[in-house]
Amino acid sequence: MGEKKTATMACTFCRKRKRRCDGQKPCSMCIKYNKADCEYPVDKDRRKWKFDSTYVDYLELKADLIEQLVDELARENPEKAQLLGFEKLKADLNELQLNSAGNPNNNKVGMSEEFVKNLADEEAIDELVNTKWRVRQKSTNRDITEFYGPISGRQKVDESLEKEDQFIGASTKFDLVSSSAEFRSQLLDNFAKSFARYFLASWQTLDEVRTWEYPSQDVSKQLLMCAIFTYGASFSNHRDLAFTFLQEAEFMTMKASKNINEYVLQAFLILSCFQLGMGLDANSWAYCVMSASMTQYMGLHLMPTMNSTANNTLVPYRGKSSAMFWSIILQDRIITSVLGRGCRIQYFRVQTDFYKPLLRQNNLEEYITEVSFAFHTKLWFIHDKFLGQIYSSKAEFLHASHRLSLIQQGVEALQELQNSLPEDFKLSYVITDTRILTLHLSFSVVYLLLHRAYLKQMPLKVINTMMQQCEISADLIGRLTAQFESNEDIPYFASYLVLTCATFDLFLMTNKDESLRSRSADRLKIYITCLVVIGRYWRRGVRDIQVLSELAKRWKINVPCLEEALSRQTNSFGMSEMPNDQRDANCFMDQFPL
Repeated sequence: MGEKKTATMACTFCRKRKRRCDGQKPCSMCIKYNKADCEYPVDKDRRKWKFDSTYVDYLELKADLIEQLVDELARENPEKAQLLGFEKLKADLNELQLNSAGNPNNNKVGMSEEFVKNLADEEAIDELVNTKWRVRQKSTNRDITEFYGPISGRQKVDESLEKEDQFIGASTKFDLVSSSAEFRSQLLDNFAKSFARYFLASWQTLDEVRTWEYPSQDVSKQLLMCAIFTYGASFSNHRDLAFTFLQEAEFMTMKASKNINEYVLQAFLILSCFQLGMGLDANSWAYCVMSASMTQYMGLHLMPTMNSTANNTLVPYRGKSSAMFWSIILQDRIITSVLGRGCRIQYFRVQTDFYKPLLRQNNLEEYITEVSFAFHTKLWFIHDKFLGQIYSSKAEFLHASHRLSLIQQGVEALQELQNSLPEDFKLSYVITDTRILTLHLSFSVVYLLLHRAYLKQMPLKVINTMMQQCEISADLIGRLTAQFESNEDIPYFASYLVLTCATFDLFLMTNKDESLRSRSADRLKIYITCLVVIGRYWRRGVRDIQVLSELAKRWKINVPCLEEALSRQTNSFGMSEMPNDQRDANCFMDQFPL
């Protein structure tokens, strides 16, 4: 009987038990001990190497880094690059990527950039994908941010006009203390309609606020009332009073900050939202940062689930603290999207469950407010979670396959959220409620923002997505415009949603396909009409018309209705280039006399 052969590499089972292995599959020892999973380690024996997806990604990442190095060297010294054959090396790398991705016509990663350039204007593509600001100019007496990236909406924005004192004129003589209870009640009604229906924390607090005396000896209560009156006055017959209440609120800000409670948090939230709508971005950002930092100081982002006494199960907390936290989260996501900055409360720090609404229709107004708020907060949280990873500083080192997995996960999360909407919240032509329409418009906007980062990787898919979502958005914006004109129920962030959709359609107008350009031009008329209506109440609507005009000039697009709207708004709000900033303030004040 011959001697047993010993394999050059033992299976995992034999290695652990230090037994001789014959190298068969399965080996004799695994058969003897009934081990069905006879496996051999592949990391030691390269003859049995299994090239898994992780190792393939590693090799492709190396190819990406080599290509970046080639591009950089080619830019610095084109003659030397040609002499060394860099162009051929780059072509070989592109061919390798195309082969690894499959057919380039199926929208997979690796599609040549030449194909992308044939779809639309090259500069427009670069600017649409990019989110970082590039140029900040300083003239003799004005600070002008020329370009922040089209989605953040800050092309040639005159930042010297971001001063609230320009709005405060003769109205400062108004006696807030002796103002009638009926007038303050009307302001509360305006606030409930235009803000509290979108932010549940304020909705839950309004009945309590109505019982307070004005002025209040409690600084936090007085601050909250002034913040509410600031917002409510912007929808009254005396809109300039909003800045009088705002000035009163700012006098109490530091004092109220010494005793942090949910009244103070809510006041800062409202003030941040109001000033964002009025285009006072620096002040809005300051209040957002304060509310976000105080929220984390109070530990609202770490609220645990609560035990249900009914069946001893864990259920999400539904109290006022939860509504307050998610209201601040919502504003944090919106303002950072508008300004192109990072969120103050990062998604990975949030351990608090989403606010869970009670799906009851006993009170239809409360039901719609609660459900729309719950879905709105989830939607913008998904937006932050995935875009934060896609545009992170580490994202440029990720291989394309990893980036694709992010968009796939994001789209799945959005679709799952949309499918979970109650039946009476599903989009239909009979819906007229601004909260539901705004929620669906936000879905389209987030969907567009999620896809724009992949324009160069899968251009056909992204452009088709743009066309589909812009069609949906144009219909929603047209219906919202009718509601805005009749009900004056205009959330402060509506202008940003419209601007985002308009930016994508403006990009589509750079497309080489004439049919695409004509449909986009028709949709742009709808967007601009809506911005004009928004601009009657929120100064950001006027600014966003200016932003679109500047962007159209950069992309060499002629939009006659845009220039006409800009001319009308400039004459109305004093947005023209004038050496005297106070003249701009006087034009604004003339629109809203006492």
